[in-house]
Amino acid sequence: MADRQVRFQHSDVEQERPPGIDVLLHANVLRLDVNEGGTAVERVRVATLNKRRLSVTAKIFVLATGGVENARLLLVSNDVHKFGIGNGSDRVGRFFMEHPERTMADVVITSGAIAEDIRFLRRRRAMLCLSEQTQRAHQLLNANIEFGPETQLPESEAGGFPLALRGAIQRIDRIGLEEPVGAEPAGPPTYTRLRVRAESSPNFDSRVALEDRDTDALGMRRVRLEFRMGTLESRTFVRTMEIVARELGARQGGRMMLTVDEGAVDVPVGGTLWRGTGAGQHHIGTTRMSDRPTEGVVDNHCQVHGVSNLYVAGSSVFPTGGMANPTFTIVALALRMAEHIAARLAK
Repeated sequence: MADRQVRFQHSDVEQERPPGIDVLLHANVLRLDVNEGGTAVERVRVATLNKRRLSVTAKIFVLATGGVENARLLLVSNDVHKFGIGNGSDRVGRFFMEHPERTMADVVITSGAIAEDIRFLRRRRAMLCLSEQTQRAHQLLNANIEFGPETQLPESEAGGFPLALRGAIQRIDRIGLEEPVGAEPAGPPTYTRLRVRAESSPNFDSRVALEDRDTDALGMRRVRLEFRMGTLESRTFVRTMEIVARELGARQGGRMMLTVDEGAVDVPVGGTLWRGTGAGQHHIGTTRMSDRPTEGVVDNHCQVHGVSNLYVAGSSVFPTGGMANPTFTIVALALRMAEHIAARLAK
């Protein structure tokens, strides 16, 4: 098919297929079939919702179906490998990570310079994070801080601060400046809210597993997500905001009030005090990279340990999650893997 151009439609965007590429829409992979020794994939079984069945063969296979489905396909492919492909050490589906996030504080900014710095960050969709030295000193995970839009709040409330305090905060922050302390501050204060996104630590018990009996429309076992976070994540959220609050006050730039009880520092995320915590919808870590098969699922080329022609693409190979969106790293690893595979095929 390399000598013809075919047009196909996907997500309402019509694209031209490059030569040598076949795209099968509505084709769902059910499992991978390996050879008798379990050392190579021979074919993938495919099905459609209208009951069509087929097999696809290739020299090399790449799983690129996301952190949940990558693990699912390896686990369900257990005809030869009893516990699933690449799962001899019980690592497939383990160490599931996400990027928990939530609004953590209401802030009144009394410094015009700091208010302008915040607007600069917001215009560029930039975020703050603690220095590596500060993280190490406080033993915190990675986290970033995003400033929300400036708010116009009702007279009875100012970002969670009693309205009567806003003028007092401005005057306190002007102690030592040239203008008299009792003078009315020039201009209204700026109100905003801070949102924190943090990494979750790699936890062996945080996992993607298969349901025993529940199956989908294609007869595949459904997945069960067991996402666990503990006090390290909670401490990262709260302590990060405390450090930012102290820095803001020290710079005479305003005040911050946490919207989560400080006692939540010792409460696992997801507990009562953490209702409202969301996630970045980044599925990370279920086929983690490792030097040895006893510690992970794929090697540094993203090849599944012990399976010569099977690779995994995506953030499921990350050993840790970090606090930034994973796409850039996914693309970098995919390009490196593609170069590796091309070199293999050229031989």
